[in-house]
Amino acid sequence: MSMTYDVSGFGGGRMIGDLSLFGNLTFEQMAKRALEEVRPDMEEGTKAALRSSIQHPGDSELVNSVKCFEPRMTGNGEGAVIVCQPVGKSKSGNRYHTVNRGKTISKAVMNNDKAFWLEYGNAHQTAHPWKDRAANSIEAKSTSKIQQAIEKELGAE
Repeated sequence: MSMTYDVSGFGGGRMIGDLSLFGNLTFEQMAKRALEEVRPDMEEGTKAALRSSIQHPGDSELVNSVKCFEPRMTGNGEGAVIVCQPVGKSKSGNRYHTVNRGKTISKAVMNNDKAFWLEYGNAHQTAHPWKDRAANSIEAKSTSKIQQAIEKELGAE
């Protein structure tokens, strides 16, 4: 699932002499605070998209396992990301088998595996995409919230 919000031109929070472009805040602090504002919306949007792609009625372990992690900076420090995905082992006890260097390995099914198979399909089921639907529904709600959070941090209210 991918959603971008362009904050280019802010300069990554670099200092110019003793003057910061963001007052007392760094780019990292501001970006994390803005993403923290939309964290509940991201979790709910991801759950709703998964729920609409699941074929069985009733409660779903996969949907209930969705977790949004704390915002973090990208590896190169030029942006911030927030990850929202299913976590943990499936309680079904099912296993799948792979072959590695001629040996068959039995692995427990993880909830993230189920989400991947749901998105792309496998030999036993057709694909039921949910990631784009989640990103589109979340982006519509969160863009204005992110902008308001940035404006608030910069004192432009």
